[in-house]
Amino acid sequence: MKNRRIKPLVLIAALAILLSSCGRHRELQLAMFDGEDKVLMAADSFSYKNHKVATESDSDSAVYNGSFGLFTGAETLWDSLKIPVPGEVTLSGSAKIESGAFKLILVSENGVETFYNADDGEDFSLTADLSIGRWRIKAVGREAEGSFTISATEPIF
Repeated sequence: MKNRRIKPLVLIAALAILLSSCGRHRELQLAMFDGEDKVLMAADSFSYKNHKVATESDSDSAVYNGSFGLFTGAETLWDSLKIPVPGEVTLSGSAKIESGAFKLILVSENGVETFYNADDGEDFSLTADLSIGRWRIKAVGREAEGSFTISATEPIF
């Protein structure tokens, strides 16, 4: 008889813990857009709806195409831990953000540099030396919907 009462209580407690942690996780994702300290973390936290990615690479260039609905959080697109890049790289492209907030950033030993912000138009370009230290290129969004393309002068993925 005692066992019958304990099982529902354990189930309710487990459900409460799960739901409370999901809320904190969502709060972290929403705070990442304006929180540089949160974006500097090596770990990503993000959620997408209808996310599609296509990549291409040859000996001289790399292209990343992404489209999404309701993207929130920060996701690493390229990371120097995966493939080292020799020297200077130019990142260029365009984005069409239909709603929400969205930016593309370079995280390096020097801090965070935003090279695209949806408020500034559609086209972007950045030339950076990615050979020294760890670097990451991240997409950061807050309930954003849209698409973007990044081209790099060196294959970096």
